[in-house]
Amino acid sequence: MKLQNYVNKFLNLFLSFFTFSLLGWIYETLLFYVLYGAYYDRGYLSLPLCPIYGTTITLMFILLGTIDKPSTFTKFIKNKKIRKIVYLSTSFILPTTVEYIVGYYFDKYKQIRLWDYSYMPFNINGY
Repeated sequence: MKLQNYVNKFLNLFLSFFTFSLLGWIYETLLFYVLYGAYYDRGYLSLPLCPIYGTTITLMFILLGTIDKPSTFTKFIKNKKIRKIVYLSTSFILPTTVEYIVGYYFDKYKQIRLWDYSYMPFNINGY
């Protein structure tokens, strides 16, 4: 594969990370504005980005590809219906795993509790 193809793939992943991080920030900002009637700065960063969204969706692209253009991990699944089930289940498991790892890291090593789901059912240690 040519170097240009690798550069294009990297740029696409880089842009998708920032696009979905920005969209996640917009989503959370609007959600909290509608729920509480005011702007809440909910992020750890000073930028208008929520990297947990960008990270998980970029990882989904890397690991699974798309339904029509599967990655090397999902090329062996020929049936599109089964591939959709794999994508759907991964879309539940991967963000939960990433959020747990990031929450645990910040809590234990930086002493910052980014979120607390301890009041909700099915939480794991409040993450």
